[in-house]
Amino acid sequence: MTIRTAADRREARASRKALDAARRIEAAKKAEDVEEARQEGISPAMQRKALTGADGQVIRAPLAQPFGTAFKRSSALCHLALRQPAITKAHITAADRLQRAWEDGGRGVGMPGSKWETSYGKASPGMISAGVLASIDRQTRARDEYVAAAKWLGSGWAVIHGVVIEGMDVSAWTARHRPDLDRKMVVGMLIAGLDRLCELYRKDGKP
Repeated sequence: MTIRTAADRREARASRKALDAARRIEAAKKAEDVEEARQEGISPAMQRKALTGADGQVIRAPLAQPFGTAFKRSSALCHLALRQPAITKAHITAADRLQRAWEDGGRGVGMPGSKWETSYGKASPGMISAGVLASIDRQTRARDEYVAAAKWLGSGWAVIHGVVIEGMDVSAWTARHRPDLDRKMVVGMLIAGLDRLCELYRKDGKP
């Protein structure tokens, strides 16, 4: 019969602890992989993770963030608003509207030209269904709204486009586009631009 000394028992306990720790790490890694695969199926990693430069500085905040079992669009402006009381709910609402205009038409008006559709859903050269026409009209109106907003904001458009549309962090936008200014000045420019955007949308609800 083998006699185990106190040292042997300590070594055995240490080995068991090390093995248990390794198993926990492996289980946690598997759980992370499963969760990553689930999230990837809903929203690509390039949307869920921040974009950083070579120096590690955040250039763009994540475009999507967890929302229950799904994801919702993230907003660099909303993150900034948590630290800047001067950014109001009206500013966020106006920015959301501008984002929708960009998503719907600012990227360019598209139309499935290879699928000429009739109101019966059958292909017929030269005929376009009412649904497709309505979609084109919606995209055109969104594009016009986006272009009108850019024209209305003038010199203030650049920072609005960078933060609201591209989702850039204010510090990153400043370093890239206006290194001659400090961050506080750029935040002031952003708020002034949001004030102008709210003014545009208050006129009659349309640009």
